Amino acid sequence: MTKYKLMQLIPYLEDLNENPIETNKIERETILKNDKSSKTEKLNRLTKNISDYNTISNEKIKTNKNILHNINFDFLSPRLKTYADNFLHALLQQDQFKLDANEIILHSTKLVGSNIVDLIVDLITNKKVMHIKKTPEFFNQFLNFLIDINFPLSFIKNKLRIQFINQLKKYKSNDDPTPV
Repeated sequence: MTKYKLMQLIPYLEDLNENPIETNKIERETILKNDKSSKTEKLNRLTKNISDYNTISNEKIKTNKNILHNINFDFLSPRLKTYADNFLHALLQQDQFKLDANEIILHSTKLVGSNIVDLIVDLITNKKVMHIKKTPEFFNQFLNFLIDINFPLSFIKNKLRIQFINQLKKYKSNDDPTPV
């Protein structure tokens, strides 16, 4: 059996203080480039830097596990539940995405009345689930967010939604003037 490695995409941020992982990486590069420090000092500083990185990562993982534990996809089949959990886990890796109860916070703006469960279920099921009778609230904002962060379409299982997202991407690319 082939094992796959999960890669984490880190968005480019102009203010690196917002992204501690990228800041940590730059600090490591600076430590290695510093010619004035002895090898022992460099090693000590690198060790501290790596332990800081692990602390940041572990805190984020604990927070994500708590959020995943509170969100319930038990009404779905086991296969769809796995898709939904993976989808949510991938979203939680994004710095611009946060959850407050089941409501979404995109780019520090809380979408009051949004429901992450309804939005994810709509994107992973080809037919409407019984409790979702219409398109979920804030669906367009959520799709635009997914397009903006270049969210992988492989997480979306609803073929009609994939087509819709591709149309939105074309529309957005035609909307933006290209430099000549």
